Amino acid sequence: MIKFYPYKIFEENNRKFVFANNSNGIFEIDDKAFAVIQQENKTEEEAYRAVADIMSREEFDELLDGMKRYAFYQTDENDEIIEKQYQKEMPSAFSNMTLFVAQGCNLRCTYCYGDGGSYHDEGYMDFTTAKRAIDYFVEQSAQNDLYVTFFGGEPLINFELIKKVTDYVRKIENTTDKRFFLSMTTNGTLIDEEKRKFILENKINTQISFDGIERVQNANRFYADKRGSYADVLNHTKELRDDEKVSCRATISPQGLNIVENFYHLLELKFRNIMFAPADNLLSDSDYEILTNEYIMMIKEFENLVREGKVDIAQKMKFVMSGLKKIYLGGVKNLVCGVGRNMYAVDIHGNLYPCQRFVGIEEFKMGNVEEGVKNRNAFLDKINIQNHKQCVDCWCKNLCLGNCPNENYYQTGYVNKTHPRVCKHTKIINEELVRLFLRLSEEERTKIFSR
Repeated sequence: MIKFYPYKIFEENNRKFVFANNSNGIFEIDDKAFAVIQQENKTEEEAYRAVADIMSREEFDELLDGMKRYAFYQTDENDEIIEKQYQKEMPSAFSNMTLFVAQGCNLRCTYCYGDGGSYHDEGYMDFTTAKRAIDYFVEQSAQNDLYVTFFGGEPLINFELIKKVTDYVRKIENTTDKRFFLSMTTNGTLIDEEKRKFILENKINTQISFDGIERVQNANRFYADKRGSYADVLNHTKELRDDEKVSCRATISPQGLNIVENFYHLLELKFRNIMFAPADNLLSDSDYEILTNEYIMMIKEFENLVREGKVDIAQKMKFVMSGLKKIYLGGVKNLVCGVGRNMYAVDIHGNLYPCQRFVGIEEFKMGNVEEGVKNRNAFLDKINIQNHKQCVDCWCKNLCLGNCPNENYYQTGYVNKTHPRVCKHTKIINEELVRLFLRLSEEERTKIFSR
């Protein structure tokens, strides 16, 4: 019986392509190959009789052999090869640590998943805890390049600790072969001249949480007294933005579904890179339908910019770039990101979590910086795409990889079960991204990915 791994046929510019889920590979096919693919679930003899009028038996056998060789045709041997490919990713070196320097915030954002930035346990991290976290990081990591992110709440509430940690890691760099790359996610309202200079002098890769036009920003990101933060963020980040030293992460809310408009506004504000992420806890089914159309419009905008030679602007559309890059690179993965694999988040007490979004949820605590990680593999096994039952036969499972485990958890109660509306949205967007990739010339692809 002929059986293929999940796939999807695409037609662009009068050419046919097959996207193979097991490899994330795209193969151009002719009419004969297409005819053979249509014979799935038949015996080889039945299949050949159905296509005998357009090809010889030799041609038919050669096509099947090629499909087996590229692991498109499902066989026991290919099952073993694919399984080995998936297992290569489990677990990898510890390279990223997020420090919750402050569990508390000066804003009260509508979509905050951290209980107003407190993560149900308000307080500040002290230097003793931070130092032990960094020491544990150095002890456990086998690689020299280490990435530390200052997070919260609002991390700049505890700026003195950030300075101490930065000084400490620089001392480690002077006495070891370790090299630290520092980053920070902040709402931007507390940046002053001292903090600006500190960010620049220490090359701290800074991301501002900022949603877009004034109406959208103020509707969702405001102070305890309901006063919007738009003007304050712009005033406090002006010099950093003018020099394109900060990137932006915009959260998509029901008020901010107009992502194309928000993108161009953020572009005018001179953010270095612009990322969007849905506030799934606020969006309804109808919101998602609107959002899907907006994403499609963004993909079209990306294509228009490339055609106009404005590749540098197109590259700032990070969600399009990241999607295209997955297609461009191909290959299989089993985990959606580094969550619990090469990254951990440390709360104010030194407890370890798979990532910043799981902080405060007791069942996902993986240990602490004194005793180390205890239940890492059990968590990774749960989120492995191979264990997402709803994804088994999906053509794009190696593009979406089952969605963010934390978002899954809050929407469905399971880290490995995606909400139907998110699943539907993701399939549509990935289909549009593949079509875009196929429309791009080799020259255009080179320009996009070589910068």
